[in-house]
Amino acid sequence: MLKHYKPAGGFSPASFAYFLLVAAILLPLSAAYAIITIYSPLIYVNVIAAGGFAALVGILVSFLVIKIGKVRSRSMGFFFGLIAALIAVYFQWAAWLGFMTGDNLYYGGFDLSSAFEDLKYGLHLLTNPLEMLRAMNLFYVEGAWTVEGTLVKG
Repeated sequence: MLKHYKPAGGFSPASFAYFLLVAAILLPLSAAYAIITIYSPLIYVNVIAAGGFAALVGILVSFLVIKIGKVRSRSMGFFFGLIAALIAVYFQWAAWLGFMTGDNLYYGGFDLSSAFEDLKYGLHLLTNPLEMLRAMNLFYVEGAWTVEGTLVKG
């Protein structure tokens, strides 16, 4: 008779602490991803950055939360991965909106001092989800980028 590995189905309470660590790491990573997507002149770099950001979130959850946090339940592993992905998207939207509505874009380059001001607005959006939704709606209606000179909306 063949023996197969079957997970125990448990998890360590420390996995929640590791999850909070992952969430703290995702905040600056989301800001870096937002900067790349805004200031990159090549769409290919944005595609690679999106895949890399998603992979990095998965690797962080897999290694820190599931492996080191000793999560042996598939449903808990799925739960941690899903919540981390949602947090990463939320953080990225806040950083992206902070940079898009800030002064950096209007002065034609990336300036570190005004970038901190833009990030302050992004941090403000983290605590005000309704204001963030209004800002997202504005960009969906008005558009935020062009393709061959045509403003893309929606």
